[in-house]
Amino acid sequence: MRKKRKNSDALQVNVNESVLFNLKSRDIGALKIIINNVSEIDLLNIIHELSTENQAIIYRLLSKDKALVLFEQLETADQENLIRSFTDEAAIEVITGLEPDDRVRLLDELPASVVKRMIAALSPKERAATNLLMGYEDGTAGRIMTPEYVRLRKDLTAAEAIERIKKTARDKETIYTLYVTTEARVLEGVLSLRELFFADPEAIIKDIMITDPIKLLTEDDQEEAANLLRKFDLLSIPVVDKENRLVGIITVDDVIDIISQEATEDFSKMAAITPSNKPYNKMGVFEIVKARSPWLLILMVSATFTHMIIQSYEAALSIVPVLYAAIPMLMDTAGNAGTQSSTTIVRAMSLNEVRLKNIFGIIWKEIRVAVICGVLLAIVNFGRMVFFTDAASTVALVVSLTLILTVFVAKAIGSALPMLAEKVKLDPAVMSATVVTSIADILSLMVYFNIAKVLLRI
Repeated sequence: MRKKRKNSDALQVNVNESVLFNLKSRDIGALKIIINNVSEIDLLNIIHELSTENQAIIYRLLSKDKALVLFEQLETADQENLIRSFTDEAAIEVITGLEPDDRVRLLDELPASVVKRMIAALSPKERAATNLLMGYEDGTAGRIMTPEYVRLRKDLTAAEAIERIKKTARDKETIYTLYVTTEARVLEGVLSLRELFFADPEAIIKDIMITDPIKLLTEDDQEEAANLLRKFDLLSIPVVDKENRLVGIITVDDVIDIISQEATEDFSKMAAITPSNKPYNKMGVFEIVKARSPWLLILMVSATFTHMIIQSYEAALSIVPVLYAAIPMLMDTAGNAGTQSSTTIVRAMSLNEVRLKNIFGIIWKEIRVAVICGVLLAIVNFGRMVFFTDAASTVALVVSLTLILTVFVAKAIGSALPMLAEKVKLDPAVMSATVVTSIADILSLMVYFNIAKVLLRI
């Protein structure tokens, strides 16, 4: 098995080198032969490493069918760059060949003037489908659904339904889940192609369909689609309007894109970076600076509060200088404890494992965790300071008690803030790592110095 893998990797390297060599020498004939005879997966691996100019050359040399399949597999940023490099005629040909939901996803990234020309060039049917999706708010189920699905009537027999599928389903995005509606498109039920195939030919659709299907409203959040498809292991999910009319479906491949997009956004926000749809290697230095610098400035300003607290207790610290040494450890522990809780809660919220109504139960659980963790840390720290440093036992006691309270406060904040953020319509991911750390740092210092004042009488 390993030998086969090595041979495959070696073949991929040879293909890559051949493509790069022929691109550099502009041997178009040889290049065309190579790229039209490699698999789509290998070609996708190759094109990811190329500049936009060379991607455009590769694309134009491919057969029409292979070019469209390749284009659909590219990242949106790569698709956007390719479209910008095409003539209007070539761009329109590509846009027309895409599924409506993929088309809208790409058009969202293009300038308004380009979008207007692209939509005007579509057929009336494709234009209507595109305008339908673009009429919904970004990030909703309506925006990412496709209007291409198989629709059946409940009075058909299984045999009649199969014949209808053969006649109408060739250009649909998926035929594995079938939707039963009235003539007015009111959703009445669903059934799988497997169930239909194995049903008695004379069986009536209404007798074999599921009459209360899982569904979404057009204005529901796209993350809800991902949650439902994952939870119930569905291949697709119907999207209806407020009158329960079927307007489209969301398929599992769309959900994979959603999960990737949402995860990228959450990771960016948790790291205090403005989210971007562009891959890292496609972003310029100034784009990265623009995404990171605002948050760095905000966090830098927030750090001034830490400085002000330390400065206000400068006289006390001068009396017991050893207190200075524990400050970095206390601040790090506070940040780490808060981040553990916030990261856990944000993930649980994204998976719909917890909701706002659970907030008191969650905080109570985190408090119990905090007490146990804090006591363990305090015992270890007390022993470390008494036996391995010159600190007095009273100072060790101050630091150890601060550790318990710091972990307690940090975990309570880390678990509560993401849920409160959702309550006020903010992304819970914003209230994670960096924000929680900043708040925990400030509170840990206030707790530290007040305990020191009481116990050391300074």
